[in-house]
Amino acid sequence: MIPVFVNDTPISGSVKIKANIKGVDYVVDGVSSDDHITTDENGIEFEADHFVGYEEKRLIKWSVSFNDGDWFPVGESGHKLFFTLEDPAVGVGITYTDPPFEKYLYFSCNKAKGKSSRTGVLSAIWNAFDINNPEKLKVGDFLENNIDEEKLITYYGTPETSTNCLTEPFDGQCTAWVSLLTNALAHQGFKRLVDYKNVTIGSIYKNDNECFLVKNWQFKDLDPSEPLFLHPESNQYYSHSNYTTAPEIQPTSIGNNATGHYFWTSEEVFERPGIPGQNNPNPASDFCYHEIARINLDGGVYAYFDPSYGVKYNSHSEIKNTIEGFYILGLSLEEDEVNGEVITVWPFYFRKNIDGSSILIDE
Repeated sequence: MIPVFVNDTPISGSVKIKANIKGVDYVVDGVSSDDHITTDENGIEFEADHFVGYEEKRLIKWSVSFNDGDWFPVGESGHKLFFTLEDPAVGVGITYTDPPFEKYLYFSCNKAKGKSSRTGVLSAIWNAFDINNPEKLKVGDFLENNIDEEKLITYYGTPETSTNCLTEPFDGQCTAWVSLLTNALAHQGFKRLVDYKNVTIGSIYKNDNECFLVKNWQFKDLDPSEPLFLHPESNQYYSHSNYTTAPEIQPTSIGNNATGHYFWTSEEVFERPGIPGQNNPNPASDFCYHEIARINLDGGVYAYFDPSYGVKYNSHSEIKNTIEGFYILGLSLEEDEVNGEVITVWPFYFRKNIDGSSILIDE
């Protein structure tokens, strides 16, 4: 309800409220209560723009009329307005219970401003994530007037990367970046499981603890007569091995950090500068799973959107081509000689991605 105060004089009889918006009058019945007037629970309905948009402050001039008499001006007010393509898909892919979030309205209505179709909205919002867009995503794209509004949002840019891109340190994992994209679309009316769905990429032996490498990694040329290692968990043969110093507990990954660098005591597989991520030219590139979004396009077709890397794929084969190989942790400690000293290490075993048949795209 929008309160309209009229001095301290008790109000009696019928009351009407008039809102003048961009030169057009909108009149509704008022509800009086002692010394103030409000609209009814439906508020003021007015003709909205027929395209996506955002106004920081739309001026409304208010007047009231008692018992169908003259109109008395009672002041002006300014309102922040968001114009969405369709009703936000609250309850389907956002929070299930909460109303729309202003941060996603602010982002999506600004980026898709002037668009009047689903194709146009998707194209405009995705353009903000596209890795080739020189205007990189920053905190202020979502959080208006935030103290960190000029700070870039990164993908694996800090050791504190998390599942939320919009809290300190504004650095997100793949699930966080997918949420940014799909929540923005949901606030324009795109529905989860109808218009888009989350898709997980991993090894078909993920349940046997095999993970994968995103390009680029270089496999050392070895003597082809060297024996392959058969890992009892995945039942796969591995051609190469790297060693890392042994922590007190068994590692769960190959020891990457947010800078994309890896630390080995000896290595036969080398990480090289590869696919850049959001505001990070060389993010971590080993994962047990990776999440992207499948979004429906016009004509009954769909495409795969990876907001972490800002890349769109049209097929499974394009996705599989980004994966260099696979790795798995050895089952027991080994010894390795480093600078003449024998130390205890964990072995990691590697195999190349030959034809994509070991990659699972779960949708």
